[in-house]
Amino acid sequence: DPGQVVLRAVRSPTHDVDRRLYRRVPADVPVQVSLNGGPRMTMRVADLSEGGARLLGSVDVLPGAAGVLHPGSLGLTEPLPFGVVRADRDGMAVRFDAADASRVGMRDLTAQFATAEAA
Repeated sequence: DPGQVVLRAVRSPTHDVDRRLYRRVPADVPVQVSLNGGPRMTMRVADLSEGGARLLGSVDVLPGAAGVLHPGSLGLTEPLPFGVVRADRDGMAVRFDAADASRVGMRDLTAQFATAEAA
């Protein structure tokens, strides 16, 4: 049928495309975290961006769990809520709550880690 249009999608392999919205920078900082309203625990930030972080430490959590990154060693003034995106035996990847006002400070914090990395 000449009136029919056939569309063909071409995708790059995922290793060729960085789909991250925010630049991720390496970090090695201890932080206090609580999950699902539980007690605080110490984890380490392995990398950080304005939108999320990779937290290292032994934790038993499933994707979708809610948590809070507590102010302190990162220089935050307010607790920063997050959702767990992935979890494995080494830690978890989290996405910060986009509606939280503390995200504004994450941009400056990420820039500080990026500057330290370049030095």
